[in-house]
Amino acid sequence: MGKERLEAVIKEDADLLSSFGLRLLSVSGGIRAAVESELNGDRVNPWNVLEISDKTWNWLRPILVECAEAKRTDMADVIRLAAN
Repeated sequence: MGKERLEAVIKEDADLLSSFGLRLLSVSGGIRAAVESELNGDRVNPWNVLEISDKTWNWLRPILVECAEAKRTDMADVIRLAAN
């Protein structure tokens, strides 16, 4: 995987996690993220860090993508109903 593609995948993962209230911290050896509400600026307590192994992330990511798409579809339906 080239550098540009890797950076794009990391951004996609960060955006995906953000849609569930998480901030991506690192991707070395898996995913490390923190709940946005638990952050103090850019500081995070180590006990507030979620660590997800590569194997678990590869299993979980498609599920989160599907949930995020469903959430967007539901919001679009709500907006469409409100406009009528």
